[in-house]
Amino acid sequence: MHKLTSLETIGILLLVTACLGWLVYRDTRPQKKQESREITVASSATAESAIIQYGSQLAGTFEKGSISYVNTSKTMETPLVAYVVVFTSDDPVFQSAPNATTDKAAYLSNRSVALVWQTAFCKPELKELMQRQRVNIVTGTINNTRGDTQFLASCTPD
Repeated sequence: MHKLTSLETIGILLLVTACLGWLVYRDTRPQKKQESREITVASSATAESAIIQYGSQLAGTFEKGSISYVNTSKTMETPLVAYVVVFTSDDPVFQSAPNATTDKAAYLSNRSVALVWQTAFCKPELKELMQRQRVNIVTGTINNTRGDTQFLASCTPD
């Protein structure tokens, strides 16, 4: 079995990340007019309702049906204010490879999806909302339809 060099590993990781990014962000719907994928949350909303709006709108930025917003819950108030936003997906792109501890390709694939999810979840709009509402951490999880966590992203306001 050929051991991958660091350069080969980085190359594979970049390729997989680019492919997954394309799969996640491509829009296959016919376009009549340019649709905005910008997320806007009312500045007068409470922290929880603002995060609920953000999660709901974020799910809508993905290819139809690939990710669905489930719920938002406050998990801590002191010493930090923390929320968890739960999404669900049965899209194969968002299902982690179970053998990643022994299979380097599966590990790299999982790592790539995790990076795509981190980038997609922790947008500047969420960071601004967190600063405005004095929220310290928001975690976004993608669960499969059985409720098993597949990917997790954590966001802080700075």
